[in-house]
Amino acid sequence: MGLPRWDLDDLALVVGDALRGAEVEGEAAVPMFLGGQSMGGLVAAHAALGSQPAWSGLILHSAALGVEWTPVLKAQAPVGALLGKLLPRARIVPAVRPEDMSPDPKAVAAYMSDPLNTVGPVAARTGAVLLDAFQSLAKRNAAFTLPIYAAHGTHDKCTSLPAVRRMVSEASSRDKQLREVEGGYHELLLGEEADNCIRPLVAWIQQHAAPRSKL
Repeated sequence: MGLPRWDLDDLALVVGDALRGAEVEGEAAVPMFLGGQSMGGLVAAHAALGSQPAWSGLILHSAALGVEWTPVLKAQAPVGALLGKLLPRARIVPAVRPEDMSPDPKAVAAYMSDPLNTVGPVAARTGAVLLDAFQSLAKRNAAFTLPIYAAHGTHDKCTSLPAVRRMVSEASSRDKQLREVEGGYHELLLGEEADNCIRPLVAWIQQHAAPRSKL
């Protein structure tokens, strides 16, 4: 029997799932993009690092490349690995309130009713795994060479805009873009601001979807 969805003991497992799901083997015959939102962005970034020739671009939407460090998180971080071992499934890592995910009540309701979302505190082991993933990715920012499109709300209380800024700035990619959505919350693809976020994303994909030369 597998672990509950909210209990993550190894990021490599979901990175592997992402790559297997895309059936990546060498350079794709058709343009393919790897992307994700929130934790999905973290997974996509780690997956892309080991398979950059396969992708026409990396898309990071409200990506969890770091978090906003509240006093509680700062206190837990030094003992995060220990807590993860002693109390792996204890949901003690604070999470953002649902109402802080979007200013649109309908978007909040959609977020809360989605069975794939974990609402509420994060498990200790999951928090430790994510912290390690943040830190290991930050050390390899310069290794990115593929095109990157990132979008992040300036009022996102769930994930860290400064971490995304740093990743995009340090990436070696010549083709990279960070779109900061003024006043945007975490759930940019839900609610009233969705259209204004989807249109530039689609335009970027279309611009980068031309088949690449095999030379």
